[in-house]
Amino acid sequence: MRPSLALAAAILAAASLAAGCTGRTGRVMDANEPVGTDVRQASTDVLDSMMKEGVPKILGRARDQQAGAEGRSRLVFAGIQNNTDERLGEKKDYVYDTVDIMVGQTGVFDMVSRTFVENVMDQMGEQPRAELLIDPAVRRKVVERFEQTEGRDYIRYILWGKLNNATSDTGSGTSEKKYALVLEIVDVKTGLQLKEQVLSRKAYTE
Repeated sequence: MRPSLALAAAILAAASLAAGCTGRTGRVMDANEPVGTDVRQASTDVLDSMMKEGVPKILGRARDQQAGAEGRSRLVFAGIQNNTDERLGEKKDYVYDTVDIMVGQTGVFDMVSRTFVENVMDQMGEQPRAELLIDPAVRRKVVERFEQTEGRDYIRYILWGKLNNATSDTGSGTSEKKYALVLEIVDVKTGLQLKEQVLSRKAYTE
């Protein structure tokens, strides 16, 4: 092989290797966007966009249910149960902070500090993680403890969510993930429970 051809072949091989090491890239798709579009752009945080759509909706419905009530109601956020194959990791604190801001913006709810809730759980001998409040049995015990120490109806609402996903291969090196964020809020005084679902899609290329 002539030197020029050998050099060209080496450059081509290196470029192919570099492309293979980039891994998968992805971004959130618009609701009506067809599969197979260029997805090699910066990814948008799918959970962030879903929360910003779903949380105000479910808080608005809860606010409408207590129309005419005096004062602000205390709300505990139990977190997002992640049932996907993607780790939330350090995003958990961001999720809590984001929901805290949205709760405060309603004008009718105050969010109880996660630290305060987990301190109460620790005193009860429960594992001090607010996410465990997704379990109805744990939730009931914690509410009863708050009523004993802070007074009846200290907590009025508990909000939590579950994130699920499913992957499908669309061919031509492109795959699609469908996400569902299911938010639930329960009025611990009346037992009324509301649910809101937000759907999203994320496309990937190899």
